Amino acid sequence: MDKRLLYSAVLVASLSTNYAQAQVNDPVLPNPVQLKLDGTDTVAIKNILADKWLTNGNAYGTQTSLGTTGLGFVIVPNKGDDGQPNGTYSFCNDKSGKFGDFSNKIFLNSFDENGGNSYVDYNNQGIEKTYWKVTPNGTTFRFQSNEQPDTYAGYNPNDNGLDGKGETAVDDLFRPALTADGSYGLEWAAYPYTYFYRLEKLKDQINSAHDEGLDVSAVEAIYNNPNAEYWQLKEASRMITDARRNKAMAEATAESPVNITEYAPDANCDALTGWTHDCIYDDTGDVGHGGHGTNWQAHSSKYTASDGYETENFIERWVNGNSDPVTNTEVAGAGRLSDGVLSQTLHNLPAGGYKVTCYAMATQQSKGNDYKVEGVSVFADTKATKNSQTVATKANVPQKYEFLLDIKEGEDLTIGFKLDNCTANWVFVDNFQIEYCGPSFKAMNLNDVQTAAEDLDAKLAGVNACPTYTDKAAELIESARAMTEDGTTDEEINTMKKELSDIAAKIEKSSALYAELETLNATIGEFLAEDPAGDEFDAFMELYEDCGNGDGAEALMSTWSLDNDQLTQYMADLKVKLENAQNASIKPGDDITRKIVNPSFDSGSEGWTCLLYTSVKEGNPTFNETYKNCEVYQGTFDIYQDITNIPDGVYELSVLAFQRVAGNDIASVAHDNGTEDITAFIYANDLETPFTSPYTYGMKENSGDDYKYNLNGEEVYIPNSMKGMAAATTENPEAYTVTVPMFVEGGTLRIGVREKRRPSNGTADWAIWDNFRLKYIGGKGEALNVVTTPLIAKAAGLLDSKMNADVRTQLEAAKTALETEATVPGIHTLSAAIEAANTSIEAYKPLKEAIDNAQTRYEENEASSTTSETAKGLYNAAVATAQGIYDNGTAADAEIPAAIKALNEGVTKYVINDIIADASEAKPADITKVIANSDFATMSSTGWDVKDGTMGFQSGNNVEAGEFFNCTFNLQQTLVGLPAGMYRLTTQAFYRNGSDASAKVDDSDQLKYDVNKNAYLYFSDKEIPTEEGKKVATELPETKQAIKTITAHKIAEDTWNSVGLSDNGGLKKMDDGMYIPDNMITAQAFFKSDAGSAYDSEPLNFNYDGNSDFRIGLIKNVTVTNDWTIVKNFKLYYLGVDPTGISEIVTDANAVATKIYNASGMQIGKLQKGINIIETVMKDGSKKVKKVVVK
Repeated sequence: MDKRLLYSAVLVASLSTNYAQAQVNDPVLPNPVQLKLDGTDTVAIKNILADKWLTNGNAYGTQTSLGTTGLGFVIVPNKGDDGQPNGTYSFCNDKSGKFGDFSNKIFLNSFDENGGNSYVDYNNQGIEKTYWKVTPNGTTFRFQSNEQPDTYAGYNPNDNGLDGKGETAVDDLFRPALTADGSYGLEWAAYPYTYFYRLEKLKDQINSAHDEGLDVSAVEAIYNNPNAEYWQLKEASRMITDARRNKAMAEATAESPVNITEYAPDANCDALTGWTHDCIYDDTGDVGHGGHGTNWQAHSSKYTASDGYETENFIERWVNGNSDPVTNTEVAGAGRLSDGVLSQTLHNLPAGGYKVTCYAMATQQSKGNDYKVEGVSVFADTKATKNSQTVATKANVPQKYEFLLDIKEGEDLTIGFKLDNCTANWVFVDNFQIEYCGPSFKAMNLNDVQTAAEDLDAKLAGVNACPTYTDKAAELIESARAMTEDGTTDEEINTMKKELSDIAAKIEKSSALYAELETLNATIGEFLAEDPAGDEFDAFMELYEDCGNGDGAEALMSTWSLDNDQLTQYMADLKVKLENAQNASIKPGDDITRKIVNPSFDSGSEGWTCLLYTSVKEGNPTFNETYKNCEVYQGTFDIYQDITNIPDGVYELSVLAFQRVAGNDIASVAHDNGTEDITAFIYANDLETPFTSPYTYGMKENSGDDYKYNLNGEEVYIPNSMKGMAAATTENPEAYTVTVPMFVEGGTLRIGVREKRRPSNGTADWAIWDNFRLKYIGGKGEALNVVTTPLIAKAAGLLDSKMNADVRTQLEAAKTALETEATVPGIHTLSAAIEAANTSIEAYKPLKEAIDNAQTRYEENEASSTTSETAKGLYNAAVATAQGIYDNGTAADAEIPAAIKALNEGVTKYVINDIIADASEAKPADITKVIANSDFATMSSTGWDVKDGTMGFQSGNNVEAGEFFNCTFNLQQTLVGLPAGMYRLTTQAFYRNGSDASAKVDDSDQLKYDVNKNAYLYFSDKEIPTEEGKKVATELPETKQAIKTITAHKIAEDTWNSVGLSDNGGLKKMDDGMYIPDNMITAQAFFKSDAGSAYDSEPLNFNYDGNSDFRIGLIKNVTVTNDWTIVKNFKLYYLGVDPTGISEIVTDANAVATKIYNASGMQIGKLQKGINIIETVMKDGSKKVKKVVVK
């Protein structure tokens, strides 16, 4: 059978290499065309006087210039705010890639005596700069900048200007603003851009095709057609590529396929250029940026597939694994990429068999390697069939995918990668390869089978596997070799393919099982060397020496007589018998770490269960298989495993572990002064021991980015990464050793590490551990002291702390009982009492902090005010009650928050007692002192609850203000002890709506920077609602006031000293030439200047019933990319009980907000002379309205 490819195509055909044809000539420049100005003009533009084309040049090829060849332009009508054409046009050009897309625009840049200059690559310099007016005059036209209506674009023959770099005088610059002077070249002509496509691209392609002996007469017909459109010429170019490809494919056979990947641009995934791609994406895949993920992008990194292939460059998409696309907030494991497709098509293929392969990966990093993603696939589609395979892999481990395709004559092939409602947060695809295997799909399929047979035959040499499988494989290999294309049906070929695949898998599994048996036998050899004895040992040896067919374990490693199912069951039974024999042979002091799965994290997270204590993930555990340790950064966790079938008795568990309670600079000081708040523990059943400090051991050499520290007078390096921890424990295998003893009963032991709460510092805390070890101490007798001694010592230490009196009594009793007699029940009782004591101690700590804070507030108030004895009495009574509870433990743990609230209420009443007695609207009482950290002088959020968002500070720059950038937020403080009445709240703050100072509000000329409908000052007497497990508010408080915009105050050029600045560093220039703050330092300067009051919010007036919650703060529950809110001060005033009669309505316990309007319906901040309308919103949503007349 002739296996050479014989085919013909309508437009594309390859002929013998001796085909020859005359070269084509340059195309004739067509006549200029009259512009239609409807968005369909695709033209090259020529200046008539200069006789040169409009192009790019100078300034690194970015400046609009004149030259011997032209760019292509699509002249697009612009629309106004009403959506209708506004009479101006944009000149879109293909500067980014000639004959590519028209994604650039020319824009007016500046003016000078030569007529100014312009650039071809608009990039947010102000969209109005790209607007041009066009005046046609038959086949010529003039155009002018919409910003300079009295000038025209053209050529200046007397040009004495410089090039774009300001160096060389030029005479080929496009001048956008020339006067209507007769000496200037202001007339332009437009020519079909198809001329340059013919001249610069298609002509050379046709002549090269002639040189190669290709018949491209159909292409020449298009080339010589003066009316051929742009898209037809591009199609002609593709036809040449197809003809060249098809000629190369003519010699292909199943045995000698031809790789045609080069005809699919960038199919190797080194770049995006050759691909069509689509998706909804964000600028970044980080949390809070939209939740869709990045666009398709080329990336470079090395990952190894199971077959040994190593990636280098690939195309990927990524989103943070915890970026919830619904709420645009951080939710554990919620990150998933938006839908998207990456594809390209090979057209007009000859009939035959094709093989397409690629590598791909898809994973959800936050859910670990056991989670299989959905909705990701690779595909190789023809017109007749859709062919796809699901991609769901481990992170960093791509897999190979293969398609065998039977393509009909002239069909297209589309390859690609697709995301459809996927659950992955990271995907990539790499190295598509396309082979043509000749005109017969059947021949290709048979060749694939026979190749698989030969590969299997090669693997059989020296393989240790069950003969049942290897004999069957040999039989199949011979049958496959005997197959011929003519004598074998398609069904027989496919059946053989499946049988070969199945037997190869069985052989691979058999070989792996026998390798596992060898490892198990080595472990058994170590056990036998201990000369064990006893009934359990005898039972083990009986099975060890006879698997059931007369072969023992030793013999099996040379006979391989058990099949996979038999060997799997035999090893399972053998392991049980071995463990029973080992358990019966355990002696005090034996290391039995063998019972821990993956104790040193050599295999990542294998064997360990990971839990987090927070509903919103604070930190992910990282299991590093390179450095073979595990860490959690800024998170709470419980990582454990259960050990079963372990003899009862006393054990000691150890691990190398430390916790850094904050960043090194803070944590090292805390260690030195003994105030480290270590909250991570190693535990075994109900006993635990805290991690050690990283500053207890230091390395002599820096492993990379370690922290320099003085330990006992010696300069050492403290680990600052997983690499550093590995280096430290390699240098000293006992470094950071932490142990916990325990008693096992019932044969079950849970071991692990946990952190139920983060350290009080609350930032940059880090826990890391490695290398668990388990040692048997002995039975119940003397060995119990190993458990009881540290347990009693721990209880004794706790008794020095404040706690609930009943909890203390139980702890003392349990301690005394265990001191009297060491018993297992006594261990459990004392352990439970210790846990209760720890809980109570933690509950009482905030009460002590509240007492200390009350004393501080008292001292500060006394230093700045003269207070009455009545006021002091309020304070003394409140503190005495709280101190009594703390000293005597008279409150249950659950009652401590109420005790703290009562204390704070008393302190508040003390602070305001002497200043609110005569408060009124005319004489408001400033009670700002009741707000903790009202001016952020602490340069932290102390006293505030950041319920949503991330609040930033710059204490290093002494900025006494806080910011929220690119996030939703809810900054809140709850005040207690305030009386019923009218209040006024203000804040000094501003909001910046995005990062583009030129952006306008939709359908208006108003700058976004001048508008704030997003960030509010608020009062609320109830909790702000959120979705379960989420932080973003689902609705805003009723009582709120928009804070000022960033443009509430602007300064002019060279007036920096008006806000205490020396220059414009850290400022942003607006389009009107004025300057606004652009960082926290300059924002503080504006706040503190004489004009700082411009950022004071309008007063928020409200009524408080004296019983409900009193919450104040700032809130924003919408996402705006790169928006910015910064706050400096809060002020609170008490206006007393309004004597005008408003209180009849607003002191109603069901009232939630009050607004005052004048007779014209305008909202006002306070009562004015004349008619006032008081509107009060009630809790049920209804409104009460009352008219009040002030004379």
